Amino acid sequence: MMSSDRFHARSRPSWAAQLVVALLGACDSSGTGSPLSDGGVDQARPRDLANAPPDLAPPKVTQPAVCAPATVTATMVFGSVFRSRCANPGCHGGPLLPSLSSAAELPKMVGQASASDYPYVDPGFDINRSYLLYKLTGEQRKVPHGGGDPMPPSGGLIDDPSLCLVINWIKSGAK
Repeated sequence: MMSSDRFHARSRPSWAAQLVVALLGACDSSGTGSPLSDGGVDQARPRDLANAPPDLAPPKVTQPAVCAPATVTATMVFGSVFRSRCANPGCHGGPLLPSLSSAAELPKMVGQASASDYPYVDPGFDINRSYLLYKLTGEQRKVPHGGGDPMPPSGGLIDDPSLCLVINWIKSGAK
């Protein structure tokens, strides 16, 4: 008899299980508290990503008030901006990525993944999707998953003419 009692004790739901079943039955997925008419099956359908709303517009990088369009090459931007500020052995001229050790390295940033959701330089040359510019303006936190320190980390942000060179280099195809 004792083994029979154990069997019946195990087969009966505990009071806690009965309470959970009762509570779940009193709720629906809409949060209205109406009893479920579908036997507890969620009627929500998987989200159709083909018809999803378009991505939010990217944040806008702050540009200098005066930044006349110009054709800028990697040699020009390296010599004027990156060589003195970034290409030292302890930073991007050494172990840190992206490598900014020479003008020949700069085009390699195009499409190169960064810590953020944006590449260092957007392959479509969109300045608002180029993480490098957000780092140079100190606006890296505007970008999804952007962070860290502004660049360069010491001596303050680059000046407007230097920023203009980098912007125009990207707009020129980052070559």
